[in-house]
Amino acid sequence: MRRLKDSCAAGTSAAGFTLIELIIAIFVSLLVMAAIVLVYIEQRKSSTMQDEVANIQQELRGALVILTKEIRMAGCDPKETGAAGFLVATPTQLQFTRDIKGDAAHPNMANGTVDDPDENIAYSFTPAANSTASLLRQSSAAAGFQSLADDIEELEFNYILADGTSSPAPGDLGQIRAVQVSMLARATRPSSDMIGSVTYTTPGGSVWARPADHFRRKYVTVTIGCRNMWYAK
Repeated sequence: MRRLKDSCAAGTSAAGFTLIELIIAIFVSLLVMAAIVLVYIEQRKSSTMQDEVANIQQELRGALVILTKEIRMAGCDPKETGAAGFLVATPTQLQFTRDIKGDAAHPNMANGTVDDPDENIAYSFTPAANSTASLLRQSSAAAGFQSLADDIEELEFNYILADGTSSPAPGDLGQIRAVQVSMLARATRPSSDMIGSVTYTTPGGSVWARPADHFRRKYVTVTIGCRNMWYAK
């Protein structure tokens, strides 16, 4: 009988976790969960950063495509009427005319005037204090200004003249041979990994100093030749 009891006791030993083992398992689970959360946060930050950079580049690229295409045609005057040329040229305002359409028989050919749509082009930019603004474009004297690029923090037009010098405010607009466009775009939201102040110097001599405010920025400068103005007197 005793031998039978010993045999039963040996076969019914209880299996389970001790308190220490349970604490260790919870601790390891928390570490794994924390690692997963950190990876997710970093991926979100990286994705947001990439979206911000893409938005900045898209705004600048789109604006520069139009600026380059239109400024190249400034002063276009196939009929040699002398009607086309620069009307306004300041660091933040630019207006010019071109004769590119309106012929009665061939609408996409010049007609000797500059009063057709897309023949009187104007750009305007008014910087906003501690914020961004829009670069505005007007396609004709009768049309209102519309946004060409958003999230622009600074803009400068600098003009290369016939004698090789340059000025952000030339006195003789007929001497303009090329336009240097400088733009500083800023992200819409700050980024914690952006630290340090940055200073940008434009071709026209402007100094754009920016504090360590955690905003991503993109600075571009492009020189656009006014091919029709090379024949201006």
